[in-house]
Amino acid sequence: GDKYPVENMMGPAVVVDVSAILDKADGGMSPLITVDMIKADEEQNGEIKAGEVVLFYSGYDDLYYKPFPEGNRLAWDPLVGGNVPGWPAPTPEAVEYLASKGVTHLATDGPSMGPIGHMWEGKPMAQMTHVKFLEKGGSWTEFCRNIGQLPARGAYFISLSAKVVDMSGGLTRAIAIKPNGPGVGG
Repeated sequence: GDKYPVENMMGPAVVVDVSAILDKADGGMSPLITVDMIKADEEQNGEIKAGEVVLFYSGYDDLYYKPFPEGNRLAWDPLVGGNVPGWPAPTPEAVEYLASKGVTHLATDGPSMGPIGHMWEGKPMAQMTHVKFLEKGGSWTEFCRNIGQLPARGAYFISLSAKVVDMSGGLTRAIAIKPNGPGVGG
């Protein structure tokens, strides 16, 4: 919106590859991105620092972003049908961990930052993942394309949201600039 600092929606990109958990959940449930998974990525690729933008790459959009009726697999089947797994998404603890490190923006290749089908302290986890990051001043970009084309570290991410008075969410164009090469858009 018009009040959120645009500089909080850009920064060095940290790609956390969570593709190993893609489709590893029951129907109507999201595979969960946990603090331990993020810490494992840090051990392999370097510690996440304040001001960096964490991008969760699962490959979900690569597999399921299709024209209809095949495109029903993207959101309708997991949400309404409940017959297939949802997209990988972080737990409330995971977004709190990232916020504690100074991360103010996240991105995912899934349709939502919130995991479906799980409860957290008596409330839907999808809601609480959003609430916990918002409480820390965070924002996120959902449905990013081409995250898998970026290196684990070294690219620069920018989320270009429209400046609309009192907007709390809306369309955005996300781009990433790769080191020593062309960028990718999504």
